[in-house]
Amino acid sequence: MKIAIDFISTCKIVDSIAKYAGGTNYAKQRILFLKEQCLMSGHNILLLVKNEFKVSEKEEKKLFENIEFVYANDLTQVDYSKFDILYLPQVNGTTLLKIPSIKKKNESLKILATLHDRQHNITKFDKYDRYYCSGIKRFLIVSLGYYIFKKVIFNCLYNHCVKYIDKIITVSNYSMQKLNDNVSSIKYYLNNKILFKEDVSIERGDYCLFVGGNRPEKNLIRTLEAFCFFKKETRSDTKMIVTGINDEFKKVIHNKKFLNQSILEKDVVFIDYVPMDELARLYAKSRYVVFTSKCEGYGLPVKEALSYGKPVMASNVTSIPEVAGAVAHYVNPFDTLSIKKGFIFFENQSVLSHYEHAAQKRYRILEKISELDDEEFFFDFIN
Repeated sequence: MKIAIDFISTCKIVDSIAKYAGGTNYAKQRILFLKEQCLMSGHNILLLVKNEFKVSEKEEKKLFENIEFVYANDLTQVDYSKFDILYLPQVNGTTLLKIPSIKKKNESLKILATLHDRQHNITKFDKYDRYYCSGIKRFLIVSLGYYIFKKVIFNCLYNHCVKYIDKIITVSNYSMQKLNDNVSSIKYYLNNKILFKEDVSIERGDYCLFVGGNRPEKNLIRTLEAFCFFKKETRSDTKMIVTGINDEFKKVIHNKKFLNQSILEKDVVFIDYVPMDELARLYAKSRYVVFTSKCEGYGLPVKEALSYGKPVMASNVTSIPEVAGAVAHYVNPFDTLSIKKGFIFFENQSVLSHYEHAAQKRYRILEKISELDDEEFFFDFIN
């Protein structure tokens, strides 16, 4: 059996460098798992990648070892006649629209896809989103266009396109319930094991870590406001490191007068996307992890934090409580005061110690569950 795995849709290439988000890391997890299973069962997998894709990070060399690449700039340019299965580990709107034409041209091709969420349907309107659009006027124009396309046009197309997927997989019970509004049959699996976990000692640094703050749903602006209030009120020595922030967005943040710029300059470090090994070190040396996202299909940074035994301040919405259970300290992501109280909560050293131990126990449970779910994932994959 020949299996094609899509990496074209999941990996954004900027200046010949791959930029990864949570969905891309999920795809990499699935690639490694399927590679291992196929080597044992005699199946053959090929990876669909963009023409300019290069293996750049050391863990990618291990990940993509013994996998043949098929180069194309678009999924529709691939010759699927030699494949039995096409697996799409991350289906965004653009990818979804291409599935019907691929299936019509290759009727015997079995298409499997992971649909992570439908954030465009469930994300609440939030006045803070205007800070990502450089002004109220532009924000209103962008929001209106976003609403019309995502909520009206895309919904109509969505119902049509999902019919061409033979098996649909998702990553949380929350996402399954949302997707089931339009999908008659869907499988739910937890995320699999954390990739390339660095063997570093668990220790406390002087900072909390916020991963991937470049998109409105990640709720960074409100969280920074809460952090500034927290710092001013407590005079704490806790700093914050935020990943995924390019120079352009950094300028946007530093132009916001309602944010205490002196605190940001002194106590917040903004860095762009980092390699997995560097991100692992940031997790391992953090005091705790902040994940105040407004909407998630799963919430991989929470599981990553738990894998390093780190306490987590997390949003109390969507799928996030499924990952951490009772071992996270939950806050309302739409309430600055609630987030500020979350920062204050983790100032207590005994609280940190308690949540560190709880995080380690929770992660061991998640690993056992993931092993079982992986077995079922592969059974459904090849049958």
